Amino acid sequence: GCACCSLGDDLLSSIEHLINSSSGSLDHIVIECSGVAEPANTRQKFESALEAEYEVMEQCRVGATVTVVDASTFMADFGTGQPLSQRVDLGEWVQGDLAVWGGNRRRVASLMTAQVEVADVVVINKSDTVHHASLQHMQARRILR
Repeated sequence: GCACCSLGDDLLSSIEHLINSSSGSLDHIVIECSGVAEPANTRQKFESALEAEYEVMEQCRVGATVTVVDASTFMADFGTGQPLSQRVDLGEWVQGDLAVWGGNRRRVASLMTAQVEVADVVVINKSDTVHHASLQHMQARRILR
């Protein structure tokens, strides 16, 4: 499983362990999700823990959600209409988590859109590998700002 789906409680327990073993020396904790993660679900886990008054939430908060966009593949992946179930390159474990994402009908583009929409910050990676026109196209389609 992953932090956004099935390991939410384990994630909070791990953070609590980090905080308790750090002697107050932590400034930040960065949680890196996989490329097929639903960052909104991870954020929601923290919001739910705060509402439920989990003790660990007295010592931490969610600062920002950062989504990394691979400029070299984004437009091709975005435009395919391909379901996640057909993307074996995303990892075998995706098959087990498809129910969380809407089953075999969930499209790659839908997941990519969700990742960009929830982001406080979008980092464009590998922009040096694409034509400037491709980046402009992404901006014109309001995929990137």
